[in-house]
Amino acid sequence: MGEKYFHPHLSYTDFKEGNFDKAILAVGSAENHGFHLPFGTDTLVSLAIAEEVAKEVEGLLVLPPVTME
Repeated sequence: MGEKYFHPHLSYTDFKEGNFDKAILAVGSAENHGFHLPFGTDTLVSLAIAEEVAKEVEGLLVLPPVTME
């Protein structure tokens, strides 16, 4: 990830200089989607959407995703 908006990839300096005033939390379920997809598919998709939104919305911090079972 080249952009600096994903919280786990930010240093302290990146975070302080990021001027974040909004945050998004990706949430997905851990469930079976057949033999060909991982259990975290829903979480991975919601994180990908959050990252795409962050590319368009200035000051948006993407928090680590949460997987619900």
